[in-house]
Amino acid sequence: MSRKGKRTKGSEQAHPFAGLSKVNPHAAGVDIGAEEIVVCVAANESTQLVRGFGNYTVDLHAIADWLSEHEVKTVAMESTGVYWIPLFEVLEGRGFECLLTLAPHASAGVSSRSLRRVSGRKSDITDAQWIQTLHSYGLLESSFRPQADLVGLRSLLRHRRSLIDHRSPHVLHMQKALLQMNIQLSQAVSDVTGVTGQAIMRAILAGVRDPQELAALREPGCKKSEEEIGKALTGTWREEHLFVLKQAERCMISTLSRSRSATKRSSVCTLRPVRIGMGENSNLCLRASVIRTAKTGTTRPRKSVDTLSASAG
Repeated sequence: MSRKGKRTKGSEQAHPFAGLSKVNPHAAGVDIGAEEIVVCVAANESTQLVRGFGNYTVDLHAIADWLSEHEVKTVAMESTGVYWIPLFEVLEGRGFECLLTLAPHASAGVSSRSLRRVSGRKSDITDAQWIQTLHSYGLLESSFRPQADLVGLRSLLRHRRSLIDHRSPHVLHMQKALLQMNIQLSQAVSDVTGVTGQAIMRAILAGVRDPQELAALREPGCKKSEEEIGKALTGTWREEHLFVLKQAERCMISTLSRSRSATKRSSVCTLRPVRIGMGENSNLCLRASVIRTAKTGTTRPRKSVDTLSASAG
C-alpha cells in the first residue's frame, strides 16, 4: 500500500518576500480602467494606502499631487487599450518615472507575465496593491515606450497605415461593380488604381461609354494594346452598378487624400537621436526619419541603427 502524505497540522505563515530588500521604497502602483483609476502607495513598511480617482484631466493632476504628497518617485501602471496614455503623459511631465505593464489578457507585451498571481478573487484595489508591492521590490518589467519625439511620428505613421488599409475595401467594391457590368478593367491594366486605371475610371463616371475612346486613355507604357483594352471595356452599363462604382471611387479618393495629408504631416516631424545603453563600451543610437522617394513623391519611414562608442557619446 502506498503511504499517505503527511497532513499539515495547524496553520502556517507564509512570507513570500522574506529575505528581499526593497529596490524602490518610494514606488506606487496604479490600475487604470475606463472609468476609474485606483492608486496605491506605501504608508510605511506594513501599510498601503489605496485611493480611487476619476479619469478626467483634473483627476489626473490630482493623482500627481497625491503622489507628490507621499514622496513617490516611480510609478508602475497596469492598463489595456489606450486608457493609460493621458495619465502616463501627465505623470511623466510632472517628473515621475513611469513604467507600463500591460494586463495579463492583453495581446501585446511580455511584461504581463510579471503580474500573474495565484487565481482567486480579483479587484482593482488588490491589483493596485499587488502592482505596488512588486514594483517596490523591483520585480516588474516595463513595456517599451519611445521618447516623446518618436511618439508623435509613430502615431502619424500608424494612422497613415490604417488609412491605407481602409482604402483596400473600396478598391474591391470598384472591381466588383465593374465585373458585374462585365467591364474587365482588371485584365486590361495591371492596377486599377494606377494612372491608366484611374483615367479610365474617371471617364466612365463622367459618362463616356465608347470602348475605343476609353482605351485611348492608356499610358504609352501599358502592356496591353489599345484594341485589346477596348475589348475588355465593352460591357453592360447598368445604373445601379455605376452608382456603386461612383460611391466606392469617392470613398477611395477621400481615404487617399487623408493618407497623403498624414504623410505630409509626418514628414515635417523633427526628431532627435535616441540613445540606449548597450553594454559598458557602447551606446545604441536609434534614428527614425522620413525620407522622400523621388520617383513616387511619397514618404516612408526609415530606421537606422548606429553603434557609437561610449567615448564618442
